[in-house]
Amino acid sequence: MFENLGKFIITKLERGIPITFPIGLGAILYGIKVLDHLYIEEREDYKRSEYSRIKLPANSLDFEAFDALRIRFISRITSYITIVCTIDGILRQSYAHFIQCLSQIGYSSVVPIDDGVALLSQRREEINDYLFYRNKVFAHTTFASPRENDSRSLQHSSLYYFSGNLFYTKDEYLALGGGSVIVDKEETPPELSIVKGHSNLMEHYALWEHMFTDILKDIPQEELRCIIDEVELM
Repeated sequence: MFENLGKFIITKLERGIPITFPIGLGAILYGIKVLDHLYIEEREDYKRSEYSRIKLPANSLDFEAFDALRIRFISRITSYITIVCTIDGILRQSYAHFIQCLSQIGYSSVVPIDDGVALLSQRREEINDYLFYRNKVFAHTTFASPRENDSRSLQHSSLYYFSGNLFYTKDEYLALGGGSVIVDKEETPPELSIVKGHSNLMEHYALWEHMFTDILKDIPQEELRCIIDEVELM
């Protein structure tokens, strides 16, 4: 992921610190590698657990195995959701800086008419489910920090999600959301699973990559490099 964008990256020293243009690529690449690791770990752990065998725990040993699986699931999905939202925050800031910098150094003709606002809005929509769980559950829970429109039902649900008590199972994955909720119907949280959602998330990042490369491919690389070398990027 982002390998194609890597062909266009320019690196320079800024006050003794290596800075890339577009900014943030190193952090983004590292974050995606972490997501891949969590995905593989979650998928393989679920297979090893033989959950179908213990789907209805008949004794204390089965219950302990199921509870251990649930703890591992919550620990991974907490990290996964947080990293997804963090990466998108970096990408949004990086893209805004990228567009602004290109305009300032004479490449305004390749900048989208609306400075990419519509594209940024689309990218945000694609991770709404992750933002919901980050904001309502794993950042602080809506119980601990309720917003004005957060119902009491949603506030209490956030505690159950955080403690791993509101999730459901499929043949190949565990997921947050679905039918296991106590919130009102109009507030029913979305389904979210590391295993089921990972491929769609990678497509989301591919679209992010195109937002940068669709512009960079129209600028002669050496020409851009010469100008960037004379500009303070931060």
